[in-house]
Amino acid sequence: MYPNVTGEILHELPVSGWLPTITRLAMAVVVVLTAPLLIVPTGELLEGKFHDNKVLVRCGVCLVSVCVAVLLPTFVQVLAFVGCACVGFVSFCVPPILHIRIALMLEDEKKTPNGVLFLDVVMLVWGMVATTVGTIYTLG
Repeated sequence: MYPNVTGEILHELPVSGWLPTITRLAMAVVVVLTAPLLIVPTGELLEGKFHDNKVLVRCGVCLVSVCVAVLLPTFVQVLAFVGCACVGFVSFCVPPILHIRIALMLEDEKKTPNGVLFLDVVMLVWGMVATTVGTIYTLG
């Protein structure tokens, strides 16, 4: 569809002119107006856990967002980072965590087989390592 585009589409905009300037300003306005839609709900979710430090939680969320934006300047890198971090965590870390929780709840009733918690911990550690390695590989 666009045969001469080799990198990102924004790099193909002319350097000067009123249309590229308006396009860049419109993109900046979109970022400024949509950032609160991401930061406020995330901050509120974390504030539920840390009741005393609301300002610190919001500043921390903003700081993490800024660090991710600086480390990942292109949209493709952001998608790869989110994909590796989230998919790896949800696929490899969440299931053992949930199974450990269920096993500990059933342990009171002596229904947990021997070695189940050890296997869950091994799977959790492996999942954390796999998620970390994949995420670091994406950043590099």
